[in-house]
Amino acid sequence: MSKNVNGYDYNLKFRKFKGLVFSFGLSFAFIVSVSAFFLIGDISKEKIVNIEGEFPVRGNSFSREFNLPENSDYIVNIKYASGNTEMERVTLNGKILEGRISNISKSLISSRYFYAPKNIILPKNKLEIKFFPCGPQTIDLRFRNYLTFFAEGNAVAALRENPFRFNEKYALMFNVILFFAAVLFMWYFIFNFEVKFLGISLQYAIINNLLSFIFPVFLCVVLGLVSKLSPYLVIMNNGYLLLAFMVFVGVINLLVNIICVYFEGAVLKVETLEFAVIRKSLFWFKKLLFTDKIVIIFMAVIIAGAIILCLGLTKIAEIAANTAYFLILSAVLLRLVGSVAWKE
Repeated sequence: MSKNVNGYDYNLKFRKFKGLVFSFGLSFAFIVSVSAFFLIGDISKEKIVNIEGEFPVRGNSFSREFNLPENSDYIVNIKYASGNTEMERVTLNGKILEGRISNISKSLISSRYFYAPKNIILPKNKLEIKFFPCGPQTIDLRFRNYLTFFAEGNAVAALRENPFRFNEKYALMFNVILFFAAVLFMWYFIFNFEVKFLGISLQYAIINNLLSFIFPVFLCVVLGLVSKLSPYLVIMNNGYLLLAFMVFVGVINLLVNIICVYFEGAVLKVETLEFAVIRKSLFWFKKLLFTDKIVIIFMAVIIAGAIILCLGLTKIAEIAANTAYFLILSAVLLRLVGSVAWKE
């Protein structure tokens, strides 16, 4: 039976756009799941190797053994006071290491990075460094199997051979299928919410969904291409990537729908009970004093900050908290100034 509200037949209209809606949802779900194939992994503390320390140098050479897991490439970072000394050769288990980056700071501290491939790593690894004409008194030495962490430790820029990717194909495929199903479900959920709850026409609901998904999907594609084509990998915890994607889409969709409902016009074709409540709420917001609007925005920023904090993005959450503080402070000051001016 068709659902008809004020002469607007949902089911009849939906059948006309069913193929288009399904095509867009399927395309976005496929693109995101393929990107996730190159991005997702398991970033746990047990898999992180970061050995560092300060070691003395005798004469013009340094030699020491290090225990390293055998399942990864490594970056070897060596820092020393350059002065009149130069590094002649660095070997690991008898193999000369390839230098990647070298720089000297203003304080004449030389910092050099070397690449150690997985195929030369042994349970016990002998590192040898030759200096010319003489060695420094000490060196700062660091072994690590990653480049850098970001997103509060939920994402890592790693070397090609690393322990962070899923070793089991079944685990990887399960997570890829999960991404596909989650994105497709979110597409249809948001679309039906816009049409049946907000009362937005089908054409504009499709446009709103496209606006909501296209930028997060584009970011996933860019990260996936970087991870696939560059010499290094971008790896993210699977749960974090999915949650971040859903929150990103949800926030954009919320803003787009607020604009649609707030400004009305040709976008709104039907009048449902739920939409009437939302419209009256927005009209109520329009009629509030400016300071009261600031307080409402303050509450929204606080809630958004709490959600961001749950994602582990503490720095962004701090920015949201500071923004909320200035909002409530400005609201209080404006109300105080207004009260003084009214009394005078």
